[in-house]
Amino acid sequence: FESYRDRQGWYTVKETVRTVNPTPLGSPGSLPGHPTNFIGYIMFIRNYQTPFYHTIIDNFYTDDELRLIWQELDFITPNLLPPKDTQSISPAMKKGVFLHDLYKNMEFSNIFKMSRKLFTAGISEVRSQNPFLDYLKHKNADSTLINYYTNKAFYSHHQDDSIITAVTALWKEPRAFTGGDLRFPDYDYTSNLSNNSVIIFPGFTEHEVTKVEMDNQQVGYGRYSITQFMTIM
Repeated sequence: FESYRDRQGWYTVKETVRTVNPTPLGSPGSLPGHPTNFIGYIMFIRNYQTPFYHTIIDNFYTDDELRLIWQELDFITPNLLPPKDTQSISPAMKKGVFLHDLYKNMEFSNIFKMSRKLFTAGISEVRSQNPFLDYLKHKNADSTLINYYTNKAFYSHHQDDSIITAVTALWKEPRAFTGGDLRFPDYDYTSNLSNNSVIIFPGFTEHEVTKVEMDNQQVGYGRYSITQFMTIM
């Protein structure tokens, strides 16, 4: 990885990765697969101090990583659970599942393995403008929740029981819905995440997901999120 600060105050991290030929979902060898050639890609990391400390990372996953993630999302979507079964503490109309409730062996989850990138991509090394990123190195427990928002789905304002929370927003292109924004009502602030972007923020910060509106009722064309909760036990 390479990182630097440009004139706009963004930190840019460049990664060189191998493309992979994915094996069938659920097989122990589904990652890393067989390397075929080298490519490069760039993720953009923006640290903010206002209206509260948070970090937004654009272009977080590579195309190969996204291919594996979407393969698994399509596979598990029919088995997602109502809010009461995912410890939702505020009114919500979304479906989801904790990966540890779905898999006895987390090595069978491509989403879990791909999302570990949050802790290995050197993100905590650009913490000068967001001290909360230090917790990416010091956390000793974490869990991963998949949420899916279809038409009329939302999640009312709430706090998380985590020190920091990371939310990755994902949807199929072209985008088939409006709404579904991650909003922080105490600050009247909306993060306006793009597809394949991550926001990292203190879990005690009140946040909500606005109502999704969509005409296309085809399953899988709503708003997905991969939410990682980091704690110190």
